[in-house]
Amino acid sequence: MHEVLYYRDPYAREVRTRIVSVSADIVEVEENPLYPGGGGQPPDIGIMEGEGFRAEVIGHSPGAVRIASASGRPSTGDEVRISLDWERRYYLMKMHTGEHVLFRALSRAVNVELAKVSFERPTGSVFVKGDVSPEDVLGAEEEANRIVGEGRKVTARWVRREEIDEDVRALLHRIKDERVRIVEVEGYDASACSGIHVANTSEIGCIFVEGLRKRGKTCEIRFRVAGEAEHEAWRHSTHARLAAWRANCDVEDLPTFVANAMGEVERLRKAVLTLASTADPFVEVCPGVRIAEVPGLDRKAAGELLKGGNGVRVLVSEGERTVVYVASTTVPAREVVEHLTANLGGRGGGGDTFASCYVERADGLRKLICEYLNPPG
Repeated sequence: MHEVLYYRDPYAREVRTRIVSVSADIVEVEENPLYPGGGGQPPDIGIMEGEGFRAEVIGHSPGAVRIASASGRPSTGDEVRISLDWERRYYLMKMHTGEHVLFRALSRAVNVELAKVSFERPTGSVFVKGDVSPEDVLGAEEEANRIVGEGRKVTARWVRREEIDEDVRALLHRIKDERVRIVEVEGYDASACSGIHVANTSEIGCIFVEGLRKRGKTCEIRFRVAGEAEHEAWRHSTHARLAAWRANCDVEDLPTFVANAMGEVERLRKAVLTLASTADPFVEVCPGVRIAEVPGLDRKAAGELLKGGNGVRVLVSEGERTVVYVASTTVPAREVVEHLTANLGGRGGGGDTFASCYVERADGLRKLICEYLNPPG
């Protein structure tokens, strides 16, 4: 079987080849250095040049490219030179291999399932399902960088589906082909993968996890590699030092300081809720409308304070910006929010019984609500 160029030689930056056919914006060629994308890795981009034309192209399939823009028109039989955007490709190669190492490091420490990956310069994302803590991710980052520094070989081989070993990470229900490509990091990881990788982990340079976000049962881990990782690590270090100095503590004590501060915020939030529940903060400002001003509320706390009651109840919470929460049993709450943002600026949304928004200015807010719900005449 003839292996395509981007697998046979992933370091080939350009190739001279011949056009087999042209159909609209799709050009089939004898040799194609542009990876068409897959497994979270985007397609390569590059330039195709021939006599009388020059085109910006994108990897389309193993044997074809797609013209994005062109000067002149290629024809069947033309001899052409295709050169890829090597700087972008090489970064994505480092990132893809880095993801394999990072996920393996994480999965060795905690029970997680790989949901999907997404790569683009400068940041890649690994989406995993499982109970992942910040400490787990930082531990995986440290382990991954150890593997990177050891300079382990990265190789690829083709096997039949039935020949896949148990220790190979493979989602066979997503694989339709009988032959499967296995990418191996020497002595550390083996995974079914169609992507383009570096030949040695040392080429990755380093891996830096820049973000961790939980959305339901899925956790997104955002990371960078090589020089981009070093730059981002320096930037994060600057912010961490600034935060620590403002808190009058050392950087290594910052996590404890933040944890204590979050605990104090939660304690104060509960105290505010307790006080508000024993001394009703709502004041009737016009028929059927009661308003309270309680600073520093989040959506959960506001919802608790707005429970029960009839008519329209409005909570105005001043913090970094003015947030308005509306609960209603008479008119759609979202319509009140829409009226406020239309007149005071800001954004919001919600449903019939509960809605919220932030407003760019708060002057005349009470009057605006009363005039809307109790129009004159």
